[in-house]
Parts: sequence; C-alpha cells; structure tokens
Amino acid sequence: MSGKKMTAVLLAGLLLAGIGGMVGYKVAELQETSGEPLPTDPSKEQPQPIPTKPEPTKPEPQEPTKTPDTKEPQQPAPSTPPPAQASDVIAVRAFQGSGSLPLQGKGLKNSAFDIERIDWSEANQTIIVVGKMRVFEAVGYMRVRDENKAIIEPERVIRAAEGAPAWSRIEGQIPLLNEYKGKTLIVEFYEKSANDGSRIHMLSFKIKPE
Repeated sequence: MSGKKMTAVLLAGLLLAGIGGMVGYKVAELQETSGEPLPTDPSKEQPQPIPTKPEPTKPEPQEPTKTPDTKEPQQPAPSTPPPAQASDVIAVRAFQGSGSLPLQGKGLKNSAFDIERIDWSEANQTIIVVGKMRVFEAVGYMRVRDENKAIIEPERVIRAAEGAPAWSRIEGQIPLLNEYKGKTLIVEFYEKSANDGSRIHMLSFKIKPE
C-alpha cells in the first residue's frame, strides 16, 4: 500500500472514532437528563440464574398415638343376702303333754303389760299366759283372734292385786281346743281408757299350738 492510502485509512479511522465518541457522549448525556435507561442489547443480557427445586422437607417423626387402656368393668361383689328374719309366731307344744316356754327377752312388754312365759297342760286342756300388769284400778282385758282377725275367744277381764303404778302378777287362760291345733292365734292384752272406753296400751303376739 502506498503512503497516501495508509494516511487516508488512518484519518478515516480517527474520524470514525471521534464520531463514535461524540455519539456515546450524547447518549450518556440524554440518559442522565431523562432518567430512563437505554435499551440494552438482549444478546448482552446476563443470564438469569436457573431456579433450583427446593429440597423436600422431611416430616418430623410423630409419636405413636397411645390407645387408652380399656379396663374391663369390675363386676359388683355379690351382695350378702340379709339374714332371714325369725318368725314372729311362737310355737307352743300344747298337744304334746305339759310344759312351759319362757318369753323374757322376746320384747313382749309395754308400759302396761309384761309377758314372761306360756304354760300349758294337755290334761287340763288349757294354755296359760303368765306375766305382770300395771293398769288403772288393776283391771285389764284379754281376747284371742284368728289369722283373719276374727274374734275366736271373746273379751274377758283380767284382774291384778294392785293397780298402777305397781306391777302385779296376772294369768290369762286360753282353752286348748282341737280346732286350734296348728293354727296361728293372736293374743291381745289391753286396758280401756277411763275417758271414752277405747282400747289403749295394747300388747299382742302370735302363738301356734302344736
């Protein structure tokens, strides 16, 4: 290449460089005054980071659920049956000869009468109720009824040696009839009110001649 051509090429390069610098200066000046970014070359954009998949979180170990202890219902303890109550009927072996049955401690007592024993004699065909009495003017009464409350031995007077407040011995007799054998008899002792004649202080008990 000749010297003239090389000089022309250098001048052309310098001119282009000067024009490029001026253009860059103007572009920078426009960017500063407008505040808007100039479009960039998409080919020169920096690559975006590739999103990574989050690591799966491990579930926290859970404690095994405890099943409530199921206890078998307790069986109630067998209840002890109440003792059988003693019969309130007093058996009297009046058809098997003579004898006596003490009744003290049997609770056959109130404020007017106290029954102590029962005597019997098959030979005399009699049941005798022995005890004490404390009534007004020493006069009491006795009667006998059957299981149906029907009167089978009518009312009779029982007299004592002394009246209240003293206790005096008494005896009440019941005929020993064959029709009474094995039957329940209700024996009643009482006194009568001086005001209206009603039966008061009644003491009753059951016997069964056998």
